[in-house]
Amino acid sequence: MKKFIVFIIIGAVIFFVGCASQPDVPIENDLSNNEDEGPVPENLYEQISEEAVCPCNSRFNLNDCREYVPDCEHLPVVDNIINDMISKGESKDQILKALDEYNEKILEDKLNKFKESQAKDNVILIYFKSEICQLCVEKEPVINEIRDTYRGKIDMYEFDAMADRPVFEYFGVIRVPSIIFFDGKERLNETPFTNISIDLIGPLIDYTLDKKN
Repeated sequence: MKKFIVFIIIGAVIFFVGCASQPDVPIENDLSNNEDEGPVPENLYEQISEEAVCPCNSRFNLNDCREYVPDCEHLPVVDNIINDMISKGESKDQILKALDEYNEKILEDKLNKFKESQAKDNVILIYFKSEICQLCVEKEPVINEIRDTYRGKIDMYEFDAMADRPVFEYFGVIRVPSIIFFDGKERLNETPFTNISIDLIGPLIDYTLDKKN
């Protein structure tokens, strides 16, 4: 009997010593998977659409471009660039840089024929308008008359405020309708010409042409 009692006492001592020797273990449930990790980051495509510049109108980002300039012919190409680079694991900065380079190329293409005219030392008239400008609509007959009168004598180019905004910025044009004249590489009017009439524009073109003869 005594041996049985001793055996029980020794077993109890061993049990309590073993429990005391265990390291502290938190009794709370593991909440790591349930913690609030903050808002889910935006989709990369949406981030880029918020930050990238519209290829047709630099006043807008891509989201606004799709809403306000839906006819912008470059939007499908831009979307392809974004989706292709995302699929390749490119970073946002790399994609934005590629889009900026694409926009610069668009501007170069828009100005390509104008610069060819400059290289030929031609007299150039650039007309800046907007499809939503009533005064531009009223001045269209004047522009058509100038085009018919000086066909083959001067080079004429037209740009629209919505579709060609980067060109407006390139030439410093802030209102429509406006006209800028060039004699080759020489810009003849530093401030865009806004008083558009055949009586005022005709003599200026004639004078410039006469100087070249």
